[in-house]
Amino acid sequence: MIGIENVKLDDYKDWKKIEVEILRDKNGNCICIGCREIINNDISAFPVLSITNKIYQLIRYETIELINNLKIIGNINVIYAINSLSEEYKLIKYTEKAENTLIEKVNKYPMERVLKRLKNGELIDAIVIDGKNVCYESKLEQIAISVGEYIYYSDNLEKAILKSSCMSKKVDDYFKLDKYSEMEKIDIEKELERNDIEVFFTIAEAIRKEISVEKICQITKIDKLFVGSIYKIIKLENELSLNYLTFKLVEKAMQVRTVWKSNCIFIW
Repeated sequence: MIGIENVKLDDYKDWKKIEVEILRDKNGNCICIGCREIINNDISAFPVLSITNKIYQLIRYETIELINNLKIIGNINVIYAINSLSEEYKLIKYTEKAENTLIEKVNKYPMERVLKRLKNGELIDAIVIDGKNVCYESKLEQIAISVGEYIYYSDNLEKAILKSSCMSKKVDDYFKLDKYSEMEKIDIEKELERNDIEVFFTIAEAIRKEISVEKICQITKIDKLFVGSIYKIIKLENELSLNYLTFKLVEKAMQVRTVWKSNCIFIW
């Protein structure tokens, strides 16, 4: 268990947080239900996009070792802190028997019914629910972003960010909040430090006010993959604002299913 009792969360506040969920039966057979990238307390991304396959396999193996050492019949959720530069990782928290987690909801895994069968002594590879064997490791064909209790799916990261942000705030599908657009640059930087449920909006406004991607990442501790995706959206927004449309620009806009309207990105 690598000394988890000595881990101090504050020591890893600058590291990205990844949660892994593993299911185990009485014979020690294990499957990975899925994983999520914890962007902040309110926002998560599925699947994990910003770590290498090597690190993913290592933390997956670590979690299987943990659940086997604990001899748990059921599931376990483990949160790891990962250093983006060195790819060093630390196990910082684990929870037993966490039902109806975001990971299960996103992957549509029937955890509650599976747990009942496991507790009755059945093995994972023998359990069939709704005509489907449950011994499988879920693979998402779309990107999902959860904001609070709501989950939004799309076929690329930019669209997922737009959809989750705009629909969660019910802002008529506009990727902009007036209260941020009226702020000065220094005030936006203070808002970035909050890194709350509206962080994608504050990042978008920070980019509009020419705060660099690197500085935004430094302030928010959000991976460059996500900040860079918002940068792409705002760059397209700026290009469309020139009202000088070329075939390539229209094609690029269509790839994220957007049109230009009232100086904002609009999703249909």
